[in-house]
Amino acid sequence: AQAPPREQLLPAEFCWRRSTSGSSRAAFAMDTACGGGGGGDTLGGECRKVFKSWRCRVLSGMNAILLIIGYTASPMLFWAIEGGERAWRDSPAHWMINQLANDTMIHHHHWRPWAIIFFHIPRTGGDALMTHLFPTDDAWLGRSWWKDGHMPRFYEELEASGQLQWSSPSRKSLFKGFLSGDDYLRLKEGPWKEHWGKVRTFIILRDPVERVLSAVKHMKKYGVHLCGDAEMNMLHGDRSKCQDNRLRRLQPRKLRQARPTLVEEKLQSYLHNAVAYQLGDHLNVSLRHRSPEEAVARAKEVLRSIDFLGFYEDWGTDYYALRDTIFENFEAQQEKSPAWWVAIWSAFRRVIFYFGTIVGRSRLRTRKYSAQFTKPEEVALLKNLTYYDQQVYEFARSLKGRPVNPFYDTYGQFLLQEGVPLLMLTSLTCLASGALCRWFRQRAPAAAAAPSSLSVSPSKVRGRQ
Repeated sequence: AQAPPREQLLPAEFCWRRSTSGSSRAAFAMDTACGGGGGGDTLGGECRKVFKSWRCRVLSGMNAILLIIGYTASPMLFWAIEGGERAWRDSPAHWMINQLANDTMIHHHHWRPWAIIFFHIPRTGGDALMTHLFPTDDAWLGRSWWKDGHMPRFYEELEASGQLQWSSPSRKSLFKGFLSGDDYLRLKEGPWKEHWGKVRTFIILRDPVERVLSAVKHMKKYGVHLCGDAEMNMLHGDRSKCQDNRLRRLQPRKLRQARPTLVEEKLQSYLHNAVAYQLGDHLNVSLRHRSPEEAVARAKEVLRSIDFLGFYEDWGTDYYALRDTIFENFEAQQEKSPAWWVAIWSAFRRVIFYFGTIVGRSRLRTRKYSAQFTKPEEVALLKNLTYYDQQVYEFARSLKGRPVNPFYDTYGQFLLQEGVPLLMLTSLTCLASGALCRWFRQRAPAAAAAPSSLSVSPSKVRGRQ
């Protein structure tokens, strides 16, 4: 059988790198991997033959053009990727994963001598964590503010439900909600002071601008919509530009009946330097009483005292780190051991989240929302609304030894920076496999034709006779 054409042995991108940059690093690495040599009967020679194929160079040029088009067409990539994400969330597969969380629920019915507090920042993946990492019926969840006509009062709600009594049989083991820094300190220095050594805390942060724009998108999804330039008015938290002095509300009914001042308070609370004030003062804008600088300083102190600090952008590594640090024995300490099939599905539930971080890496590491706001007044407004949040975020990144700016500005940059190396790695693997295959196929006929050292010629046999 004839060997396949050389261009089929090598994806175009790798050959393009070789043809346009002379003795490139890729060619050097490939020569080294193939063992050098220049003849066609060696593995290195086969590598060079593949590199010299003009068909491969034509295909590589086409690949380069496609990469340039992908870089210049970043807005189209944005709408395509975001459209795919929306289709995924509306698909039956996404519903099945949520149903899987219910089927593999972690049961803690008895009182626990410890507690876990999820210091939840809005729009940082808290619901996804609840679905994949710790779906449990032993959690106290702060009421959702997306649909309700009220602002969160975490500490007051804990007190009203009797959860502040540490030894109460009805106390939950896990608490998740929009906890403010003042509430956190009241718990730490108040009713739970003697037991604080048994309390584990964690928090997830996200790029401030991306978090704000994600919150705007989410509020529009749940019916908050201002007239005129809706997104800019929402960022301002101002409804005064509406001619009829009313807000247009789509749904739900509770939100339609809410007071306009409450809607404005929500907008300002969750969009105006929300992280700095949530950690250093109060999330609710009507309860803030410290200066921004004081809020930032207190927020940094809170971050230093948190047991686990992770980042939305680094879910690929922080997901399992969070499980090992906070939730290592959470499932093992449930009342009874689950059935074998539940244990298997629970493992799958955890793995599918990590797989999602790999598939969605472009969405995690790209400023996908802020790239759509390019007007000077829009950029200035976003910078002003997140000025103190950015200080807290950069401090947190430095505190964990992470790069302060791990982002790509557009999907096109992500494609060029991480897509091309991935293509090169794939090409290197294909080239090595193809060249090795051809080398073995050329050596096989020669080995078959060579006389064996163990065989005896017929003439020697007749001479002996």
